[in-house]
Order: sequence, then structure tokens, then C-alpha cells
Amino acid sequence: MRKFILACLTALAVAGSLPAKAASTPDVYSADKIEAGRIAFIQDQVKSYNGAQDPETVLLTLLSFEPNVVANVNALSNYAGTARDYSFMVDILTVVPDNGMAAWALAEKLSGQGYFTLAVPYFEIASKAYPDSYSTQSKAGLNAYLAGDYAACVTFYDRERRINHPYAFGAESYVKRGECHAFLGHSDQAASDFKAAASQDANTAWGYGARMFKDGVFGGCKGSAAGKTEAARKQFEKGKAYEAYRDVHAALQCDPAYIPALELRLTIEEADGNLRGQFNAHRRQLQNLRDGGQTDARDGAVLKPRNADQLLKDAGMLDMAGSRRNVAMVSYLATRALALEPGNWEAHLFRARSLLNFTDPRLYPLAWEEVSKADVASGPSDLDRATIHHVRGQLFVRAKLRVEALAEYNAAIALTPNDMRFYVVRGDLLVNLDKPDAALKDFNFVLQYQPNNTDALSGRARLYYVQKQWALARADLERIIAVEPGNTTVRADIIRMLDFEGRTAEADAKHKQLLVDDPAGAKGNAYLASRAGSGAVTAQADAARAQKNEDAARQAARQAYQSTVRSFNDAGDAWQAAKDFMQAAADRGEAITYENSTKELVRLLNVAIKKFDDTQAEIFRLKASEHYRYLTAEERANLEAALNKSSDFTRELLKTRRELVAE
Repeated sequence: MRKFILACLTALAVAGSLPAKAASTPDVYSADKIEAGRIAFIQDQVKSYNGAQDPETVLLTLLSFEPNVVANVNALSNYAGTARDYSFMVDILTVVPDNGMAAWALAEKLSGQGYFTLAVPYFEIASKAYPDSYSTQSKAGLNAYLAGDYAACVTFYDRERRINHPYAFGAESYVKRGECHAFLGHSDQAASDFKAAASQDANTAWGYGARMFKDGVFGGCKGSAAGKTEAARKQFEKGKAYEAYRDVHAALQCDPAYIPALELRLTIEEADGNLRGQFNAHRRQLQNLRDGGQTDARDGAVLKPRNADQLLKDAGMLDMAGSRRNVAMVSYLATRALALEPGNWEAHLFRARSLLNFTDPRLYPLAWEEVSKADVASGPSDLDRATIHHVRGQLFVRAKLRVEALAEYNAAIALTPNDMRFYVVRGDLLVNLDKPDAALKDFNFVLQYQPNNTDALSGRARLYYVQKQWALARADLERIIAVEPGNTTVRADIIRMLDFEGRTAEADAKHKQLLVDDPAGAKGNAYLASRAGSGAVTAQADAARAQKNEDAARQAARQAYQSTVRSFNDAGDAWQAAKDFMQAAADRGEAITYENSTKELVRLLNVAIKKFDDTQAEIFRLKASEHYRYLTAEERANLEAALNKSSDFTRELLKTRRELVAE
């Protein structure tokens, strides 16, 4: 470790001293360019939304710039919906608390996972946002019923009842509102609802709620909780599910928190698939009662909005390399954090990094502004300050301001001398600034500790290329291919180095192989297309590739044929097993009768019939496929023979089975 640290410090000899002050804003990133670039970028995102392969990423991107646009919030809520964790929708509702779509998505997710009580207030938001949606009101009413919030249940169903729609408020809604009225002691309203439900569907009169109301369960306590629970237990033991459910509810009229009654109610509900929703709700309620409210407290914790630190912690868990979705999410989370804490330097830094990773020059002025806001006097650690220099350095690189970029990376390395990324970038800059010795020192330093670092290998290969050291450049490129064998660009560069070395035959061979392995990539490479004799090499490669495809097709045909032969042999073995079974019975002097062996023999016959049927189907598929033309005359004749025999054997097997079953 000491050797490593000393090496890091030695490498700083190239870096020089830290800049005395923060870098000045380049003209290309001046503040007056921010708004125009931002607007143009947003407009392009809006245009790309329809038909986008990943609409959620587009919406996240838009909301990271305009977090309060209701249409985008609705679309994202509808698209992400139950696929996202709770915090995602809670964050939206923190910013736009009356957003019906976000509330609906969150309520649906909560309700779907059995958190009925937690879902009620979010259904209330959705219910008010969509007063004319009967499905919203109905779902909200059912959820409130399962949550045991009977007043909310009646409210939601009353809203559904007022909607003028042919599918609004059917028999099921009458039943559920009737039950909620019954639990609230509203006898007249309950009676009216149950009657209306029965007029639409007579079967509703047999529902447990209607029957319990008719039997007077909801008229208050009649007896004792213990007595009614014991009566319910006896009914359940007799298999009388309704009577047990009725009596346990009568017990709860006497004491809603009577544990034995609540436990028995769960047992009854678990045994009845029609009561699955009630079981899920009541299991959670009982658990909460037992632990003194800890269940509700724990479950409710997921609905606590994330603060800025939590948002940024989640952003830090995302790898933005190669993932536009993660870039958009980091930008979105940073924007949310800034809405909570406008001066949060870490949020500005995350936002700057994400803007850089969008790789759209129109956003670079905004990225510069964000990283400048992150560069505050107190707060950032050395690692954070190195990242600030890295972001600024990348912005300078993209503006082709290499001297300024070098200063940033010198500063970054001084702060974090063990971050290999910075040495690689600095090495590339030094190559461009015609400082080959310093560049080589950086690349060698990285490769000393990370011998397979492809970025460092690529940078050093480029340095050797500039110095016309073709063999050394090729050696590094070949080390990259050992790590990334499918990298067509690097393989093309190896061919270029071979050409420069005068090793044309080797270059042609590799060119030909690349055309076979990746014809589109090879033909699309500008250097390979311009090579002398590339037409002849391409023709040879096309022929080689055609032969390769032909060989592969023949091999596939062999495999398909052999598979068919195995299937036919397996079917024959199954037929033989049935024959052996019959012979064994005959040797023992037993008759094949239903009382002893018929069932087993029929099973064996069915297995054989199925195998011969499958064999015939496999032969027909092979004959209809491209593989068939590669089979020899003998193999085709064998297939025909197998097909005919399979058909004959199947008829014989079916005849034997019919005779056996008839006996």
C-alpha cells in the first residue's frame, strides 16, 4: 500500500500545483446560452415522447426540467404506476399533493399489496380528482370496506351512485354500500341497498353480508363476545361456514377487539376463497392490534416523503454509464432534492453530472452553472471536489479547451491520487497537447495497477500510433481484444497497424475474419472500406461466410435428423415396455383385467401413443424445414420409413387400448 501511495504522489510531478482560483466560465457556456439550450432540449424530448421505446425515461427527463407540469406527472404516474416503489409516487405527491393520477397509482399499489387502510386517503385524492369515473369511486369504496373505514366506504359509493353511466353502481356496489351502512348501524339505508341489489341480481341475497343483516347481526351486542365466539367455533367445526362467520361477527359486535373472535374470523376467511380480500385486511389488523400499532407504524413509514439526503443517496446508487434511464433518474432525483433544499451543493453536483451524461451540447451551459453552484467553500469532501474538477474538466474537453481541462484534472488527481479514471483522461489530454512522455507516464501508472484497463490501453495505443510505433500500438489493441473480443472498432485498428507494419497478408486474414464475424460492422468501417484490395478480401469473406453458414446448416440438419431418430427409438422403447408388461403378466398366468393390471397397461399404452404422435409431428416439421434439403437420400428414406412405422404402430396401440378398455 505504501508503494502504491508513493507511486500516486510521484505521478503528481506532472500535475503541478492546484489552480489558485476556480476556472472562469468559457464563452461557449455563458449564462445567456442556458435558457435557449434548455428550451430546445425540452422541445425535442416532447417530440420524441410519442413512439418512444422507453416513454418513462422521456418523462423522467422532462420532469427533471419542469417538475410541476401536470400532464407529465400524470403520464409518468400512469406509466410507472405500480411498477415503482412507494417513495416514487410519494415524492410526486409531495410536490403536487392533489395530483389524482399519482394518488391513484399509489392507492392501487397499496391496496393491491393489502395496505387497505393506508390506501384510503390516496383513493380520496383520486376520487375528488376524477368525480365522473365510476371505476375510481367503486374501487375506492371497496378498498375502504376492506380497510374497515365504513364511513369512507359509504362516501365513495355515494359518489359512484351519482354518476350517470350504464355500468355505474351495479348490484355489487349496492351490496358493499349496504354492508358498510350495516356496520355503521344505518339499518334503513342498509335494507334499501340490499333490496336494490337483489332486484338487479337475486343471487346477492345469498351473500354473507345480506344474510347477516337479515339475521340481525348488526343490531348491537346480543350475548357476550366469548359466548358468540364459542358458538361460531362449533358451527365451523360442523362445516357450517356462513353460520360460523355470522356468529363471529356477532361476537365482534360485543367487543371489536376480542382476540379469540378475530383469530377465528381469520381462520374462516382463510378457508373460503371468496373472502380472500377480507382475510388479507383482517390479518394485518389483527397483527397491528397484537403489537400495539407497530404494524401500522412500520407500514406507514414507506409513505414518508424522502428528504433531500435520501433522494441523493438513491441517486448515488445509480450507475449512469451506458444507461439513459439512470441518467434521467439521477437528474430527476437531483431536481426533487433541489426543490426541497434549493442551496444543496450535492444536488447541484448530481444535476451537473447528469446533464453532462445526457451528452447534449445544448445542456452544457446549464451543467456548467450547476457544477459552479456545487463548488462551495464548505461541505464537499476531497472526493466531491475531485468530482467537481472532473465535471468541469469534461466540459472543457468537450469545448476542446485542453489546457483548461488539464488544469482541472491536475487538481482532481491532487485531491484523489488513487482514482485511475483521472490519469487516463489526463493522459489523453497530454497526448493532444504533444506531451508524450508525461502521457505515457500516466498510462503506465494506471496499467501497473489495472493491467486490463481498456481505456488506458486505448490511450496508450493512440499515443504509440501518434509516435508511429505501430507494433507497440497493435500490442495494446490486442490486449483490449483479449478483454473485449467483440470490439469491431479495435479489431479494425489492429488491421490498420498491420498495414502500417507492412504485414499485408496478416491484415488481409484478419480483415477477412472480421467480415465473416461482423459483416455489417466491418463494411461500415471507413478504414477497412478504403483498404487496397478490400473488394477481393470482401469477396473472399463473403464466400467464407457462405460456406460457414452452409456448414452450420448441414450441422443443424444432422442434429435435427438425429433428434428424430432418438424420438422414434424412444417411442419404440415405450411400445416395448407395454409389450413386456403384457408378457410378464402372461408368464405369471394372470389375465389383464381391470381389477389388477389394466390401469397400468393403459398408462403404458398412452405413453407410447404420445411418443409416436410426437415423432410423426417432428418428422413433418423436419420435412417442411430448410434442414430437409441437406439430408442424404438414405436419411430421407429412413424418415419416410419411420413415419410409416409410427403411423402403423399408433393404429395398433389405439386398437389394443380400445380392446382393453372395452373388456
